[in-house]
Amino acid sequence: MRKIRLLAAALFFAVFVAAFSGVFPAAKMLSYFVGDAAPFVSAGFASSFGIIAVGTLLTLLLITFLCGRLYCAAVCPLGVLQDILGWLTQFRRGKTPKNHRVLRLTILALTAVALIAGFALPLRVLGPYSLFGAIAAALFNPPLVALHNYFFPYAPSPELPLTAALLAPGIAVFVGFFLFVVWRRRIFCATLCPLGALLSLFAERAIFGLRIKKDACKSCGQCVKKCPAGCVDVAAQTLDNGRCLRCGNCVAACKFRAVEWQNLRAAEAVNSETNLPAPTGAPTGAQTGKKISRRELAVAAVVAAIGGAGYFLHRRYAWAIYEQRQKFGQKFGKRAAPPAPIIPPGAGSLPRFADQCTNCQLCLTHCPSGVLRPAGLTRETVHLQFDGGMCEFNCRKCGEVCPTGAIALLPLAEKQRRRIGLAELTLDYCIAFKDETACGACAEVCSVHALEMVESDGMPVALPQLKADLCIGCGGCEFVCPARPVKALVVKPVEVQVQAAVEEVKPQEAAGAEWLI
Repeated sequence: MRKIRLLAAALFFAVFVAAFSGVFPAAKMLSYFVGDAAPFVSAGFASSFGIIAVGTLLTLLLITFLCGRLYCAAVCPLGVLQDILGWLTQFRRGKTPKNHRVLRLTILALTAVALIAGFALPLRVLGPYSLFGAIAAALFNPPLVALHNYFFPYAPSPELPLTAALLAPGIAVFVGFFLFVVWRRRIFCATLCPLGALLSLFAERAIFGLRIKKDACKSCGQCVKKCPAGCVDVAAQTLDNGRCLRCGNCVAACKFRAVEWQNLRAAEAVNSETNLPAPTGAPTGAQTGKKISRRELAVAAVVAAIGGAGYFLHRRYAWAIYEQRQKFGQKFGKRAAPPAPIIPPGAGSLPRFADQCTNCQLCLTHCPSGVLRPAGLTRETVHLQFDGGMCEFNCRKCGEVCPTGAIALLPLAEKQRRRIGLAELTLDYCIAFKDETACGACAEVCSVHALEMVESDGMPVALPQLKADLCIGCGGCEFVCPARPVKALVVKPVEVQVQAAVEEVKPQEAAGAEWLI
């Protein structure tokens, strides 16, 4: 079992590394997997999920109910990364993590309520995909992209700008997990991960699980030494299947074959008929799921009520909530408010995007022009900067790989008219006006013909003219503008993304086009 698990973990880890390093087919597959948001289909996210995503969620929960947390052992990239770090630090094994059930369920409840209300912040902080995305963008992406572009120069992958905003969070998260593993092994998976907390509820009631045979166990403690989740109690000869990650280390470590897979429900039924104590590791009492206490029903009702109220309030007062959050951050940080960011096409509005984006950075690694930047100290969302490129007119990869629906996948024709910003023209900085030098670079690169060069009285060269109703804010004009030190064209953000106007075709132009056909 352990060898099969290791093989599957290696395969899935390779797929995740490829996806977060810009390999599009792998990322497309993961977008169906829905990443962090998969376990939390809620009112705030429901419109973003398709049949494949919901089917994936139900399949994951069914597998967990049948066999426990196989997902955590063989699929989750952050879990596999922790296993790798644990293998590299065998010389300094951390202590066994304890069972912090109250903390685990509290994190799960807060995450669920936040997502129902439309806030993805808990997943941005504790979501395994978001954290792995930060690590992959900073540590895995640069060398893999460089290697790919060396061997395949005719089909290069986009290179991320190695800025402090990109590298610092990823390195910090990696160092943090390294210290976690050295201190308490996979305590993140056993206690802090909201997805792990949800799966633990189903794993506690799993049909098939691990149990310790008391007649064979010698209490040697080898299983405890190898268990990364601290779910084995060798003194009581019990095993907590809710926290068990199904890594198989305890089975492989036991020389007496005292740890074995078993149908726990069947074992419980047999022991109840014969009036024998239930086998260790079997679900008993409240863990069987046969009876739900009034306290549990009350807690569930309160959580649902708070989440529902929060969702409707958030839908109605989204902008007010966002502005208050910004003011609080400025006051707390004692810094000036940063300029509003330009967000990807399909993000809708800044409050919506800020609440649903988990900063997993899949969109960054797949942006062909490299204009997307991660959330950081000055920006709380992924955003665009046009210092090295523009939002490509025929591209919509960010919407195709976004796992949470924060960037809606628009039809290409609709995406090509979606206004994400609005260009602002300052003629005083334009070299055609200031230096009387023929240019026209902005008009040449504009895909929607929002800029055109027109003759002007008293000027020896044509000057740019902006048709604001046609502009979509793609940043092409800002990128190519040669004016220095201040560019004549700068794209400003818009509050809500709307469809720009379509250029009217003049009758003579239409007739000429028909004649050409």
